[in-house]
Amino acid sequence: MIPNDLIMQHERVDDIPVLLGLMQQLHLPELLERSLGSHHLHQGISNGLLTCGWLAFILSKANHCKVSVEGWAQSHHHTLETLLGQALRPVEFSDDRLSIILRRFHDANWEVLEADLWQATFEVYEIPINCVRLDSSTSCGYHTIDPDGIMQLGHSKDHRPDLPQFKLMAAAAQPSGLLLASDVHPGNAADDPLYLPLIRRVRKQIGRSGMLYSGDCKMAALETRAEIASHQDYYLMPLPLSGDTQTAFPVWVNAVVAGQQAVELVYQKDEKGKVSLFGAGYEFERPCEDVVDGKVFKWVERVQIVRSFARARSQNEGLEEQGQRSTDRPYSSRPVDLVKGRAVRFSRTRPVHGGERWPSLPRFLTHDAPTCPSPRISPS
Repeated sequence: MIPNDLIMQHERVDDIPVLLGLMQQLHLPELLERSLGSHHLHQGISNGLLTCGWLAFILSKANHCKVSVEGWAQSHHHTLETLLGQALRPVEFSDDRLSIILRRFHDANWEVLEADLWQATFEVYEIPINCVRLDSSTSCGYHTIDPDGIMQLGHSKDHRPDLPQFKLMAAAAQPSGLLLASDVHPGNAADDPLYLPLIRRVRKQIGRSGMLYSGDCKMAALETRAEIASHQDYYLMPLPLSGDTQTAFPVWVNAVVAGQQAVELVYQKDEKGKVSLFGAGYEFERPCEDVVDGKVFKWVERVQIVRSFARARSQNEGLEEQGQRSTDRPYSSRPVDLVKGRAVRFSRTRPVHGGERWPSLPRFLTHDAPTCPSPRISPS
C-alpha cells in the first residue's frame, strides 16, 4: 500500500554526477577550500564545494554567466544536495556568493593550487610523461578594453584584429595530452618570453630533469634553449627563418641539392604497425652559448633538416593550383608562401621520436617522391 505522505520528486541529473564525482576523486573541493579559504562568519556550504558546483554548471551548460547559476541550482536542488552531501539554502549559488568566489580566486596563489591539483591527479591516473608540449592560443570577444586588463588588441589567430583578446599559454603532457600548467596573459603580449616561466613551473611540478620540451618556432629564443639545456633537459622546435638562420638556411638546403651532403631515409609506423616512407633528411651539430644565472653556459645542439614527401607533394599541388588560378585570373593572383614549408628543428643530444610530423624544405619540391636519398629541385 502506498503511503499518503509519499512525495515523488523528479529532476534531470544530466552529466552532473559524473562531473562532481570526478572533482571529488581529484579532491578538488578540499584543494579549492585550502586555497580560497572562507570568512570566519561564513555560513552554508564551503567555498570549495560552491566552486565545484559552479564548475559543474559551466561544464554542463556551456555557460559562464553568474546570473543563470542560481536558477540552475534550484532546478537541481535534490541532486546537488545528494552529491555535495550538505543541505543547500536558496541563496547558496546567488550572484553575491559567486562574486566572492571570483575575488578570492583573484587573490589566491594560482601556482600552489595548480601544483596541488597536479599531485592529486596522480592519485587517480597513472600518467606517463614522455614529452611536454607548450603552445599558446587566443580567445577574442566583444569586451571593453581596459589599459590594465587582459583583453587587449593584438595579433589575432581568429582573423578578428578588431576584437580584444586574451592569450592562454599552456603546457600539456605527452602522449596523454593532460594539462600540466597554464597562464593567462594580455592579448597583446609577445609569445617569446612566456615559455620560460611555464617551463620552470612544470619542472618543479614534475620534480625531475631529462624531460623533452616541445614547442613552435617562438620557443626557439636562445635564452629559452640555454636554460632548458642548463637543467639537463631537452628541447625540440622549428627554427624561425630570421636573423643568421635566414642566410644559413639556403646553404643547408643547397648542400643536399648539390650532392655534397648525404641524407637518410626516414620511416614512420602508424597505429596498425604499418611502416611507410616518411621523408629524408640529415643532421649536424653546432656549439651554442649564452648567459644563464649570470654565468656563461655552453652546450652542443643538433640541427635536423628534413623533407617530407607528402608535404612536398601537397605544396606542389597547391603551387600548380595557384598557377592555374593565375592563368584564369591574371590580376587576382597572390604569391605562394613557401617560407612556411621550412623544417629546421633543434634538439640537444636527444633522438627524435618516430612519426614526428615535420614539414618539408621549400626548395625540395618534386612531383614524385624520389627513390634515392638525394632529391632534386623541380623546375620553376
